[in-house]
Amino acid sequence: MRLLVPLLALVLGSASAYGSGSYKGKGRRPPNGLEATLYNLGKKVFTKKAELPESSAELATKQMEELEALSAALPVKAQRRSNLVALAGRLSAEQLDALTYYVSVRYKVEVDK
Repeated sequence: MRLLVPLLALVLGSASAYGSGSYKGKGRRPPNGLEATLYNLGKKVFTKKAELPESSAELATKQMEELEALSAALPVKAQRRSNLVALAGRLSAEQLDALTYYVSVRYKVEVDK
């Protein structure tokens, strides 16, 4: 009986420590180096925190197809939150490449150019 009480306390104490669900693990980390610059710029464009110029009709026709393909590659939940097609004509070539890179890394999708 004397041995049973400490053993029972040990088993119950350790089981509750693992069952709390408080540890969520590490989040996703962006890439290092040169890709980090591209990733961060793409994230700013995706979250609409980057300053973008007014829309250009000439650029809009060129970028529309690529942004539609990029939007279609996103998961449904991300498609609802973002309106990538609205960015057509407002992105520079660097911003468009960064956005494509960000989406491919963040959502793990392959986007054909």
